[in-house]
Amino acid sequence: QLIYEARADDPALDAVAGGTGGALGRGGMQTKLRAARLAARSGAHTVIVGGRIERVLARLKAGERLGTLLSPERGMLAARKQWL
Repeated sequence: QLIYEARADDPALDAVAGGTGGALGRGGMQTKLRAARLAARSGAHTVIVGGRIERVLARLKAGERLGTLLSPERGMLAARKQWL
């Protein structure tokens, strides 16, 4: 079942993410979650969407729910703090 929204640091996501690879793609959901969590540390939102969906960016911008929106645990950090 698709999870539409969650916080990137939610440990419950690990339980539903499964393994690290599959027959249809590379890396699996665990790898995608790891990347989303890395982005979240800088305050970025991430959307995990299927790679075969057409016009993903335009449709997301229009507000369509296509995948899972992962929100950061805190707001954007200043560039200097990210560097440190």
